[in-house]
Amino acid sequence: MLDLVEFPKSCLPPSGTNTVFCFPGAPAGPTARISVKKAFCINNFGPREPLLKFGTHANLEAVGVQEEDAEEPQFAARPSAQGCIEELDLNDLCRVEPGESLEEKVATLKRLQQLGVRRLNNVWCNADSSWALDVLCCAASTLEEVCIFDPSEEHLLAVQGMPRLRRMRVSSRAPRSSPLSTLVLPKAQGGLKWLSVAGLPRPTLLSLLQALSASLEVLILEAELPSVRSSVPGECHSGPREPVDDLIDLLAQCDLRLSRLVLRRYTSKGHWQKGCRAQVAALRLILPGTEVQCQKCAKVPSELF
Repeated sequence: MLDLVEFPKSCLPPSGTNTVFCFPGAPAGPTARISVKKAFCINNFGPREPLLKFGTHANLEAVGVQEEDAEEPQFAARPSAQGCIEELDLNDLCRVEPGESLEEKVATLKRLQQLGVRRLNNVWCNADSSWALDVLCCAASTLEEVCIFDPSEEHLLAVQGMPRLRRMRVSSRAPRSSPLSTLVLPKAQGGLKWLSVAGLPRPTLLSLLQALSASLEVLILEAELPSVRSSVPGECHSGPREPVDDLIDLLAQCDLRLSRLVLRRYTSKGHWQKGCRAQVAALRLILPGTEVQCQKCAKVPSELF
């Protein structure tokens, strides 16, 4: 007899492999093998595509796999925004490598599927990328606020499809040549109002802001002061010569309708006030009606998330 089983994406072996699993309480006998014919992704977007079929290796060889006889497994309804978990901080669990703390990870996914969550904090995507993606997918229908670090393109695409999301902090240490730099994001389905962003490759930042332009009201953006070209080719220094500021050009392409833009400064070269004032003035010209502030000059209180 052929059974069906559902696994979180982060717990699945690669498609096309035979993987040995131990089931508590299973009778002694020939080793049971799971033949992974298709991956089964738990998410909140559209129909479930995959089926995972298992049985003894001998039985699978004898009877084969009849996909047309297999029934689609039943899934719980999406959780309601009412009664969902108020906040979940995943700082510790998201830093655990794949294959570790599996019981706690599976239990967390189950809670999210059943209850939903309004606010997710410290979703680190680099340690166990697949599990972090499962978290975002399971929380998608109720999530209103999220803080994610080092997302891949899959994580950013998952966030783009969240209908209730209103507030997000995203920070990345991705190199300029990472796959993120070629990511083109679709227009967001929800109505994100508040965004804090740091470290994304410029092309990804451009794509993200263009995707959110219709709804975004407050943008807190990590922004270095414009570099200044030196008279020596290939060198830059601080001083009043030919400023190079790609931030102006980038934001001019985004069709933003912000009420407020705050520039967060991180530099070891000091704060060049003349260059800062020039940058803020230029941004006010391309963003009419937007309150543009340098966090350092205007002493804006830190508001990370």
